[in-house]
Amino acid sequence: MQGVIQACLTTFAGWNVRVANSTLEGVPQAILSQPEVIIGEVSVGEIDGWRFLKQLRTPPATQGIPVAILTYAAS
Repeated sequence: MQGVIQACLTTFAGWNVRVANSTLEGVPQAILSQPEVIIGEVSVGEIDGWRFLKQLRTPPATQGIPVAILTYAAS
């Protein structure tokens, strides 16, 4: 799913997309890169999406970045 979202945002929206390969990598990467928006998955990674969101809201550097949390059901 990560590849589909990345392709859509890059191709159709023209966004410069950076991908964190794990939730543990996501917070430090967000602090360093200061993205305009963060899109996270609720149930994928070492920590769940809600804990990831809480960790993003702790450092002042990432408190103001808008976050969209996604989820999907595989069938």
